[in-house]
Amino acid sequence: MSATPYSRMLSLGSREGSTPIEDFLTEALAAATNRDPRPLIAALRTQREVAWALVGHARFKVETQVSLPGVGRLDLVLTPSQGSQIWLEVKAYAGEHGNQLENYAREAKRIRPQAKLVLLARPGVAPSIKVPTISWGAIISAVGQCNHPSDLWLELCDLVKEKELGTDLAWPLTKEEALALSSRKVANQSVVRAIAKLGSFATQVEERLRVRFPNHWYANIEKERFLKNQVKSFGRLIYQFEAVQRRARSVSKDPYIMAWAGFEDNSLKVGVEGRGRVDIRKELSHSYGKLEALGWVLEQKNILSSSTRRLGFATEERAIVWVLHKFDEIEKSRAYERIQAASRKHGIDYYDK
Repeated sequence: MSATPYSRMLSLGSREGSTPIEDFLTEALAAATNRDPRPLIAALRTQREVAWALVGHARFKVETQVSLPGVGRLDLVLTPSQGSQIWLEVKAYAGEHGNQLENYAREAKRIRPQAKLVLLARPGVAPSIKVPTISWGAIISAVGQCNHPSDLWLELCDLVKEKELGTDLAWPLTKEEALALSSRKVANQSVVRAIAKLGSFATQVEERLRVRFPNHWYANIEKERFLKNQVKSFGRLIYQFEAVQRRARSVSKDPYIMAWAGFEDNSLKVGVEGRGRVDIRKELSHSYGKLEALGWVLEQKNILSSSTRRLGFATEERAIVWVLHKFDEIEKSRAYERIQAASRKHGIDYYDK
């Protein structure tokens, strides 16, 4: 008996160039399309280069993880009874792996009839080559426009929304949004948009940190509430990541030392911060010197940070990559070990004793 789509989902591990959530979403997308292909076909028809390949076809054979020897592994393949295949590369948080899209596009042109390569990704993702691209938001929209879509589609849309993949509020902040933060008014529409952007950005960083450093960095606090508090209190947008996992009832308190990423002083920043009386240089010991040599700056006695140019990067993907690089520096300098040890030793307490 063949494995069901859901049992396959439960057994998935990450492949090179993907994350577990991407493999999970691929299987969920395939299951929903097998049950009811209308939403995916409707989303694909928004791409002129692909629309003609769908003419006269209401049903497709749907396959996932299809091997192309010497080239790679396709996430999802739609095969009509006759005509061109459609190859769908599914992306959630991970960026493009190597020359992945270029290799697939070359192979798609080589076979007969030529296949059509399509990228499914978050809004704002810039592929390395020109390729038809649909967003997760387009999938949600297509499902909403279908009469009585399958429950599998509704459940997939719920997951996409939960993971904040369908939002059109992508980094970077506009100048208007950045300036509005200084008002500290969370009801201001520019601030509302800025909070939504940073919340989505933080979720993507969280997902990639989870893959890159399993069981190292935890997002312990509900993002929207935390971000609103940062705007109200400091006129900035940062989200903190902690080296200890803690119970939900402790979310109003901070560990002894934590790391954070976000927007402050008109730039994208990553910081290592201790509670008010912490001497960060002393606590990080030899790791402090290593981070300082990499350009990290002591802002206050308890804060060491690294920042980009004004407003950060032009694309969300580049900004995420930069933040992950900074967390790499924290890890490689062994500052993480010091942060975790101090957090475990001193516990979690919002106020200095």
